[in-house]
Amino acid sequence: MVKVSTLLTTYNAEDFLKPTLQSVEDQTFSDMEILVWDDFSQDNTRHMLREYKENSSYDVALHFPDENKGPYVGLNKLLEEASGDYIAIQDHDDIWHPQKIEQQVRMLDNHSRFIGCGTGRYVYYEALGKVTEFKRKNVSYYAYHTSSVFRNAPGIQYDETVDGSKDMFFQRYVLGKNQRKFLNMEDILALSRVHDEQTNLSERWRKHENFFNVFWKHGFKEAVYSVHSKPLPTSIRNFLTALILRRRQTKDITELREPWSNYIS
Repeated sequence: MVKVSTLLTTYNAEDFLKPTLQSVEDQTFSDMEILVWDDFSQDNTRHMLREYKENSSYDVALHFPDENKGPYVGLNKLLEEASGDYIAIQDHDDIWHPQKIEQQVRMLDNHSRFIGCGTGRYVYYEALGKVTEFKRKNVSYYAYHTSSVFRNAPGIQYDETVDGSKDMFFQRYVLGKNQRKFLNMEDILALSRVHDEQTNLSERWRKHENFFNVFWKHGFKEAVYSVHSKPLPTSIRNFLTALILRRRQTKDITELREPWSNYIS
């Protein structure tokens, strides 16, 4: 048994998988296993994962289904196999600060009443070359999904039938039992990319969700962040992106310093 099980889902990620894996490998916390579900990638992703398994300092388990089943089928399979006391979620194109897991394990060890711990994150808008900071409330129903570390428990599963954000439903109702059970750190210890084609698995649900449905279910902040949701035309998406960047601390991607600059070129 290990202290932390990191769950990673991938799909056609050859263009951005290498720095993601390196940011996991560079963690200062060592008592960890890596469980990977590749959702029937058709590019070089599986070859890259095999190479990672051969060279990683961690125990890495790879799952290669013979058809595309979706990331939440994969996450549920990995949850069933995870042996760690804590679960960390990673996406195929997100980046972790090297001290992320160490700091969150310490936080959860010292705050037993919380089910999970999140961190602040950068969001990198690739088309604009800009990054902006996002932070959740200190005590909340939610954490940013790929910033989250939570306590493992028998039978916990994502509900694949939920419309909209399965991540948020899982955190609030499955883990938190509709109580504010996530402790969010202010430190920015994760970075998420926003691609034009919206290939970030943790945010892909937004692409298929009507903007106004997101507003109704999750509020204005989540709807504004859903700049790639339908049926918004490009001009409106650009306006909403600009609104996000104006209201938050924003910098050019080239201004990011180490360790982030080690992973983003």
